[in-house]
Amino acid sequence: GLNQVEQADNLIRDAYNTEWTAEVLLREEDDRWEIMRQLKFDDFQIGELDMKMMSDHIQIDHLNKTIQPYDGKATYVGDGFSAYYRKMKYYIQMAVYHTGILRWMEKERPELIEYELLPMKFLVFDTTRQSRPLIFTTNRQHLEEAMFGFEVNGYKYKGALQIAREIKWHKDTDIWDISMENFNKNGII
Repeated sequence: GLNQVEQADNLIRDAYNTEWTAEVLLREEDDRWEIMRQLKFDDFQIGELDMKMMSDHIQIDHLNKTIQPYDGKATYVGDGFSAYYRKMKYYIQMAVYHTGILRWMEKERPELIEYELLPMKFLVFDTTRQSRPLIFTTNRQHLEEAMFGFEVNGYKYKGALQIAREIKWHKDTDIWDISMENFNKNGII
């Protein structure tokens, strides 16, 4: 069988050979486009929790004054990525990236403050190579859900703000063997 490096190379080759993902991956910088890859952000917070991140790919469109973050995901569920997005909690990553990029704009690139930071797009690569790479597009509602939480079919998904609050509580109290919620209920569920 193929080793992991060979498998990754094949996925990337597939992406470059598919017009909609190639447009993202092959775009070159010019007067209109600024491309940033593997950009690190480590000076921001969600709630009161210090955060770090490294973006995969950010495209700044100076003509339309937009900033579009992208993240690559290799998965076997290609067409079912919408459910996988929830299962793997990629919405939290989206909230962290969005917050981190906003802080970076304020601190490092104030000339971009007037630009619109668009919700993240995920480049979805099928590890089985049975289907073409896809672009999973999120919207403002996804972003709001990522920050504040949401419910699907009766299941509640915590947002980044609630998760940050809970992690901070655990760090401050040094209590790690019970959730903040159950601790506050005196262990009664």
